Amino acid sequence: MLTSKETTYPWEKLPPKEDCCVDKKLIISVRNLTVQYDKKVALDGINLDINQGCITALVGPSGCGKSTLLLTLNRLVEEIPSATMQGDIQFDGKSVLSPSTNIRSLRSDIGLIFQKPNPFPFSIKKNLTLTLSEHGVKDRAEQDIIVEQSLRSVGLWDEVKDRLESSALKLSGGQQQRLCIARAIILKPKILLMDEPCSALDPVSSGIVEDLVSNMRGQYTIIIITHNLAQARRISDDMGVFWVKNDRGVLIEKGSTQDIFNNPKSEITKAYIGGIRG
Repeated sequence: MLTSKETTYPWEKLPPKEDCCVDKKLIISVRNLTVQYDKKVALDGINLDINQGCITALVGPSGCGKSTLLLTLNRLVEEIPSATMQGDIQFDGKSVLSPSTNIRSLRSDIGLIFQKPNPFPFSIKKNLTLTLSEHGVKDRAEQDIIVEQSLRSVGLWDEVKDRLESSALKLSGGQQQRLCIARAIILKPKILLMDEPCSALDPVSSGIVEDLVSNMRGQYTIIIITHNLAQARRISDDMGVFWVKNDRGVLIEKGSTQDIFNNPKSEITKAYIGGIRG
């Protein structure tokens, strides 16, 4: 359970990008993962390792299964009646897909931010306190401390501190997305899944959110889907390149972002990052 004694988010003390992932340690290992919707194979035999504290970008054209992978990592894909899964996902040494996995605990550890900001139709404050209450933090003074910490962590506190009881839907798109990030991190998850968090925002708001994501390196393990290859190159440490082959989503290349951009092994990757394909 969270307490007011927990430390805040010490992002300003983090080492620069090149120093964050020197000693890489696996936190997620995906092995032979296949996901189907009825007879449609969305992902076929995916093998991917995610390094703790790093930012991993998933890139590739639409329809190649990137979002399906995110939904599978915290088992939200199971909310789709036609979805079936095969293979294994290890998270902190435990099987995500095991029937004995505590789904509530898993989703507390693995937060998800969607492409389009989706604040609840409540006040700014209630968007955060509702999550806390559902996870056992009911003391109002304690909630106030944690709410302020979370809003400060995404650079929103000074913008909204005088209107916490106002509707979250009155915030700008960029502010709404930062509120959704604050809501996702308020339980101090280990992993943040981000499905194109900047694509629905104007360039200024997109830049603010991108800087926020980049500054969270080391504090969280982040897996981000982006169609913006320049963004992937700027903020990510590792990359996975997805493609569609035989009408199935496949992973065609994986490795450090620097290696993939400077020396891609796949001809498809080379054409994609060069703007020739995709």
